[in-house]
Amino acid sequence: MLKETIERSAVKYFETMEKFDSEQNFGESSPWIFNFYKGNLIGATIMAEPPHPDDKEEAFKHILNLLTFDKFDMVTINMDSWLAKQEMKDGEDVPFERPSEAIDREECIITLGATKSEIEQSMMIYGRNDDGTIYEKEHIVGGSFEGWMQEMVQTAMNFQINMETLVYMAMESTDIFDDVKEKGMPEILRGLKEEWINLLTSNNCMVAFSDVVTEFNDLDGYDIVDFGEQE
Repeated sequence: MLKETIERSAVKYFETMEKFDSEQNFGESSPWIFNFYKGNLIGATIMAEPPHPDDKEEAFKHILNLLTFDKFDMVTINMDSWLAKQEMKDGEDVPFERPSEAIDREECIITLGATKSEIEQSMMIYGRNDDGTIYEKEHIVGGSFEGWMQEMVQTAMNFQINMETLVYMAMESTDIFDDVKEKGMPEILRGLKEEWINLLTSNNCMVAFSDVVTEFNDLDGYDIVDFGEQE
């Protein structure tokens, strides 16, 4: 199921880019799109403008913090990236070069997916016609992939402690919640949810929940989004 979901997610992301990218609606970089699933339904979608490379791990961590407020069965992450082949020359390593700066670079869509027990990835390589429209060249699903993103999403999917437990632990060992601990846990958690959403939206993210996610129903000013189909 995970591989099939990743493949469908990549195709949807490509179709979105095919519609908007040639019109330059994405600007210089296409967004990251995180989908959080409950069963085969999307419970939450977060669209994030890619941060500066130095801030990517921090931004990734903040988005995955959703998994401390609610538990999901699967996560997929789509992002636009560059691919460049680097070969060995006379037994020496090729000097490090960012794929985006390589002469022979190609554009690709990376889709990462994880459950608690599995992690998979796909790479859809695409090209551009003379008029700027894009077309699919090759879609590689599965294979061996490693990196900080893969490690972080797998760790987050298996993180067993929820936000309420984290707050109790912080109350016992720190003074972080001393000013608000008299409010009671429901109000503290409500405030943390609002802070989390505000943190993302103030950093160029859009956050949407469907009706299968109930943890955020108590917040004011947010509407449930009907994603319109099952995955």
